[in-house]
Amino acid sequence: MAMTAFETLSSAIKLHYWAVPGPLADLVRMSLPASLIAWAVFAICAAGVPFTVKSTRAQIIGFGIAIIGALLICVSSTSSALTAKRALPALQQQIAEIDAKTRDHTLSAEQRTSLAEDRAEFEQQVEKQEALIDLASLMTNFAAMTLGGFGAGLLTAVATTTRTREEEEALDAPVFANILLGLRYCFCGVIGSSILTTVALLIAAGMGWISTQPYQSGYIVACFSLMVAAVLAQIGYCLAVVQSAPRPRPLGSVVLGLIAAYLYVMGISLAADFLGGWVWLNVVVVLLFGNVRQCLRLQRSVA
Repeated sequence: MAMTAFETLSSAIKLHYWAVPGPLADLVRMSLPASLIAWAVFAICAAGVPFTVKSTRAQIIGFGIAIIGALLICVSSTSSALTAKRALPALQQQIAEIDAKTRDHTLSAEQRTSLAEDRAEFEQQVEKQEALIDLASLMTNFAAMTLGGFGAGLLTAVATTTRTREEEEALDAPVFANILLGLRYCFCGVIGSSILTTVALLIAAGMGWISTQPYQSGYIVACFSLMVAAVLAQIGYCLAVVQSAPRPRPLGSVVLGLIAAYLYVMGISLAADFLGGWVWLNVVVVLLFGNVRQCLRLQRSVA
């Protein structure tokens, strides 16, 4: 029985986690406007991080953001160009077949007109695909020159910095402290929301309010994801408290936070298939937690 339950859980996790997410798959097929928006987002983030924090770590993070953005846009543009190039031979073959048909002298005027219209339509599609290829090449060069060049400049600044280690830590300490404080709030919100949603799923299934049989794998993965997210959030909260002193070091907490956030989002999205709009009660929990924490902080300050 335990082995069957484990196999069911394992197969459900493989079904929902090992499949390539739709938004992630769409990243390699971005249109030109989407690529421009992505370029703007990566450019602003890559420039904003070192502009806000004047430290070597911030410059390295900006370099990473710029390079990732350049690679993403280049891969997306290359994928679009390859798709267009694959479509060209079929379109050209259609045009060649139409040209061969028009050589038949027995065709009527209406048939020739119809073939001419079809040929014009295929020619427009060929021109469109060729334009996509040219735009993809332009976008690739643009991203490489701007984001890649900016990233190279940041890397050069890192290599030529003259600040000491103490100066770097003094610049990073306030930012790291704020990151750890924000993570603690986020971890607490994830813990409360995950537990509430899991309990709601169990109660709804036990009372027969929802049918878990058609979506059994989604129900299992939702409960599993939320509970694992809650456990990771608890570990992350403790780690954030420990790493806050004497010198803030948020790396471990950030990694745990990203993993917990992914599991939490996956669990909430699957739970929404069963609970519907009731999932929005998690917003109330987060707001209530924030108000309670603020009241406790005020009481401590008064005392």
